[in-house]
Amino acid sequence: MKHIRLILFVASLILCPGIRAQEGGWNGIVPLHSTRKDVERLLGPGNQGCKCHYQTGDYNIFVQYSEKPCSDFRDPGWRVPEHTVINISVYPKATLRFSDLKVDTAKYVKTADPEIKGVFYYFNEHNGTTIVVDEGIVSEFGYGPAKRDDGLRCPSKKKTRAHSISMTTTAEKGFLVVASAEPCTAVSHRCIWSCKGGSE
Repeated sequence: MKHIRLILFVASLILCPGIRAQEGGWNGIVPLHSTRKDVERLLGPGNQGCKCHYQTGDYNIFVQYSEKPCSDFRDPGWRVPEHTVINISVYPKATLRFSDLKVDTAKYVKTADPEIKGVFYYFNEHNGTTIVVDEGIVSEFGYGPAKRDDGLRCPSKKKTRAHSISMTTTAEKGFLVVASAEPCTAVSHRCIWSCKGGSE
């Protein structure tokens, strides 16, 4: 029963018009607009050295915060104040089959991981959401900046665009680390990325 409730809850975030997925973000936390204080009101204080890892009964959650305007480690970064939410990575504790979510895949760009067989990223550029699927099982929901917020992007410091990100599992129940993979495609000018930060 708990598993069914989790599937229905996740599906509502992705599918239901007028709810959170349409607005972008997760549970009212919207990248580039919400702050650390907003996150802590919802989830409590973060743990580990970065104070950016959180847990609920159903999820492990990692939130990337801005250190200062245009300071994102991925050039060009975002023009937002310190402690502003940049990305949210939500990792279900229960096993969720991608097919059970009934996602409208026409709204997503599907990209295969260049290094890990069987891993695919479904990216919705409009609202900045990513679903990571490993052998048919959802391993992560990513919530990044929506297309409407492109005006907050900082000027690039490099001649080439940032690289997309692949993910590598470091432990059975550990976190994921980011690794540069290949240039962004023309289809997605914002790179698919994720991180589940390791030990500080």
